[in-house]
Formats: sequence, structure tokens, C-alpha cells
Amino acid sequence: MVHVTGLRRCIAAAAVLFGVSAGAQSRDMQTVARNLVQAAMVKAGDKVLINGSVRDAALLEDIAVEVMKVGADPLIALSSERLFRRSYDEVPARFDNVTSPVGMLLVNNFDVQINVDVGENEGVLAGVPMARRTARGKAGQPINDAYFKRNVRSVNLGNGLYPTASLSRRIGVPQSDLSNAFWRASAVSPTALRAKGNALRQAFGNGKVVTVTAPNGTNFSFRADADRALISDGALTDERVKQGSAAASTWLPAGELMLPAADGSASGKIVIDRYLWDGRLIRGLTLVFDKGSLTSMSAANDMS
Repeated sequence: MVHVTGLRRCIAAAAVLFGVSAGAQSRDMQTVARNLVQAAMVKAGDKVLINGSVRDAALLEDIAVEVMKVGADPLIALSSERLFRRSYDEVPARFDNVTSPVGMLLVNNFDVQINVDVGENEGVLAGVPMARRTARGKAGQPINDAYFKRNVRSVNLGNGLYPTASLSRRIGVPQSDLSNAFWRASAVSPTALRAKGNALRQAFGNGKVVTVTAPNGTNFSFRADADRALISDGALTDERVKQGSAAASTWLPAGELMLPAADGSASGKIVIDRYLWDGRLIRGLTLVFDKGSLTSMSAANDMS
């Protein structure tokens, strides 16, 4: 039995690995851009879609230049939270169920996507009816299906850790410290992360029971399925691309071992002290599992 104490996030039993020295460089955008292009295995002749916000226009240009250096062709697509919110506030709901022909065109004609997180405000969709979000999700499913069918290679810069002011407030870390750590971690070599990840995966091993505990009441156990574990080292490989689906995607900053639970083996309670949903702070979010199924969900404050 393996015990893990001090749970912070436990969706897929992710173990953070990037306790690796990232060097003194704090924000060398060209290095980060080069890492993203190398991570996506961009090669001559590839058509590369680069998505991001106006905030990161200079970085998007750096990525495009690195793409061109290997003989590939980039296209930069800009977005923003303002545009995303206005698309709900000002566009009639009757269009929510329309599958975007432009989205389908892009996914069917680009070999690689490099995405830089756009989000700044964690409550950008606050007040938008869930029915509208669901309708758009269903309309976008054919695009997602085509994306996975074509095995589009993808790399994301952000991984939910982009150093925004809202994230800084939520986790209680000065934004300058968060930014330095983020950009340094984004420049870490995947080779070092891969070695640590492989060692940790072997330590768990198939069939071992992993128990995660924390002082907040978390006590959660599952049987490890190490054969299906995914090491997020920040770089794709030919083997991963051949596997298709989510294996053809990676993220920066990297450094996680995503260790699946064997079917039907997860039981116990996970308590998340602070969780944001639509900009609202949920305290004491408690998830109870039995034999692999979520049986109840509650919180210390009102979630409605």
C-alpha cells in the first residue's frame, strides 16, 4: 500500500514532478516558444494553428517564427475573454446549436495546434445559463471528434497555472512569484521530467493500493493502473502520437504523473478546501466515491 499525504488536487491522482531546477532564466519568451514548437514535434510542411490572446501577442509571434524556422506554416488566431462573454451576451441563443464551419475547417486542415491560455477572470461565464453552455458543447462535439480522429498534435501553455491576478488571489501567492515560477518551469527540459516520472510510475506499480490523506478529512484509496499512467513531461513522442486521442496532447508547465485508478477500485472521500466555479468560491467541496462511482457531492457553503 502506498500512502500519499497532503492532497491539493486529486482528479486523476496527479503527482507534481517539476521540483527540478529551472535555472535562473525567468521569462525568456524565445526559449518558451522554442520549447512549445519542439514539444509539438513540428516539422517541415506542417500547418500550425497558434491560438492565444492579445495579451500574449509578442509570444505568439515568437512561436510563429520558431514554426517557420523548421519549414512549417503558422496561422495566429487571437481571442479574448471579452469576445467569449459577448458571444453569449449579444449573440442570440438560437445559434448555440450550430456547429461552427470555421472551427471544422480549421480542425480538418491543420496538423498542429499550439494554444496559450486566454483566461484572466475565473468567473467569465457567471450568470450564463447552463442550457446555453450545454448546447454549445453539443454543437462543438463534431469538431472535437474530428480533432481526435485526425490525431492533431497539440501543446498548451498554461495548464491551469497561467500567472493571472485572479489565480494569485485564489492561491495566496504574489503574482510576481507566481509569474517567475511559471515561466521558469515552462523552460524546463522534458528529459529531466521524463526520468523522474518513469521512476515514480515504477514506484507505484500495477495493483498497488494508493491511499491519499490530508488533515482536511480526505481519505481516498484506489488500486493503481500503472500501465495506463501518463507522464506529462512537456513533449510529445512518436509513440504517444500513434496512441492517438489525449496522448497526442501535452502541456507546459509540465511535471505530472497522471495515474488512473483501476476500474471499480476508487473509494473514500476527497475534500477540496477551496474551489472556484463561475467566479464563486466553493469551500469544503466534498466528493464521496464507492467502488469507482461518485455517490455524493456536498460543500460547506451553498453551491446553487
